[in-house]
Amino acid sequence: METTQPQQNGDEELLETGFFSDVKVLCGHKTWELHKPILCTRSSFFKKALTETGCVELHEQNPTEVGWVITFIYTSKASPDLTSLLEDQNTMADTCVRLFTIGDYFGLDCLGDMVARVLYVNYIATAREVQLTQDPTGISDQFVNGFFQTAATAYACCPSSSGSLREVFAKFFELSRFLILKDQRFRAQLRNIPELSHDVLMLLVKHEDEDEDDDRCMVLFDRPPRCIGCRREGVNFFPLTWVERGEDITLDRKTDRWDGIGPEGYCEQCVRVFEKVPDAFPPIEEGW
Repeated sequence: METTQPQQNGDEELLETGFFSDVKVLCGHKTWELHKPILCTRSSFFKKALTETGCVELHEQNPTEVGWVITFIYTSKASPDLTSLLEDQNTMADTCVRLFTIGDYFGLDCLGDMVARVLYVNYIATAREVQLTQDPTGISDQFVNGFFQTAATAYACCPSSSGSLREVFAKFFELSRFLILKDQRFRAQLRNIPELSHDVLMLLVKHEDEDEDDDRCMVLFDRPPRCIGCRREGVNFFPLTWVERGEDITLDRKTDRWDGIGPEGYCEQCVRVFEKVPDAFPPIEEGW
């Protein structure tokens, strides 16, 4: 799991040794000997707090979480104990919520970017299973509750300009081909986060000025009636292929059925013949 950003050379050594420290940060039983230039250039909170003093006392914060923040400021990566929490499915969602909150308090947008990458890796694995099974009911209640708890905190704490962080939640709906909208659990909790609902809707709506030559649609609530390659019915459709909207609506007089209405797709055999297997799970963009 990727929980790092490009490391700042030498800063980790300064944190470990305290060499040339000129400020102190106190929280609970913990005291850190730190460096004003590093703190003030990477955290808007410390830039303001250290304007006229060389010591900052934090009374309302958790010392462990403050340690996470300081380690991240100096090393651009998660501390070992934080990494363990982010890799454990039982603690990941709650830990991300804590990171959102403390990152917002200390003015660390880059911390949100790290969380976004962690969430993206986790959500893409679940979306893959949904695409393969075509059944979102197999997703655990723990995952669903954790997903919306984390999303609610992210949308509450992070401004709309924090694109990568907000995008990861709507992206999960897209990567699952919006099949999770068939699940009452997702529909019910989605109503509680109007901005997320809006972002999901924007992914569903195709704008006229965007991708004019792209007739593909990731929405697949119903399987196609037959393969548009071999025309057979009752076949297994390749789960990772795109479903295409029919361009021409015609009446097949032999079968007395309309073609071009509803979803269209290739069966497992034809999808390989026609090379209709796109990269349904693109790599995470470098900016994440």
